[in-house]
Amino acid sequence: MKTISFNFRVGLISLLMLFSLPLSLFALEIGEQEVAVTVTESYASRFISEGRDCFPDDDPIWETALDIELPGLLYGTDFAFSVWWAYPLKSGQVAAEELDYSLALSRDIKEKINISAGYNYFDLPKDNNNADANEFWGSFTLNELPLLPIPVSATLYAAYEFRATVEGPEDGWFYSWGFATELDLPGWQVFQEEQKLCLDITNWGTDGVGGLKSSSLYASEYSVSTDYNFAGFTITPSFHYLSSYEDEINDEDEIWGRIDISYSF
Repeated sequence: MKTISFNFRVGLISLLMLFSLPLSLFALEIGEQEVAVTVTESYASRFISEGRDCFPDDDPIWETALDIELPGLLYGTDFAFSVWWAYPLKSGQVAAEELDYSLALSRDIKEKINISAGYNYFDLPKDNNNADANEFWGSFTLNELPLLPIPVSATLYAAYEFRATVEGPEDGWFYSWGFATELDLPGWQVFQEEQKLCLDITNWGTDGVGGLKSSSLYASEYSVSTDYNFAGFTITPSFHYLSSYEDEINDEDEIWGRIDISYSF
């Protein structure tokens, strides 16, 4: 896997997408098992990951993702596999090109709680794989907090990251806690029927993984987004603000925009 060239990687993702598109004409099933496939193309004016500004020069990034989900595969537990490719749009950041492979399990409990867990492999082929890493993660979501006038969910997340090569980043933890809600949008012509406005806040901490400064709270990310649906496509514009509390991790606050275009079948 380490010797696969960039062109082969991109070609592999493209072929998977190409061959999966004709299947949208049919109901995707394996026996009695439903299969959900989503292809997403994204542009972000900043590369912010886990509350960190990965490009100090505020350079943009293009992302492509292929997600395959098998709902209720194991006793009501969803299984998902995804490939995610991030390509910097400025020449000075070529070494940060990233290709991730992910496996995830997710289960709802009486529609009140969601428990998820998974594994990620972070592959940086243009950096000679020196920064490759493994990650195991888990999350716990309470879908609706009690005694509030609007529905608000709360999520706890933790991820243990460890090096995949001898030269890889230092082992350690990322963790976050956050809240999210959805509000009904008014029936203006710029909005669709029953369209929602999503509001999120996520707070990030670390014990010093990858050489970062240890901090119980180094950043808070505030996000606003909504979905537009057209002919099977979902277009999601979003706006974000990152408030940073540790100069050694982020040297300034950030404001950026993002747009995702996805197709599911």
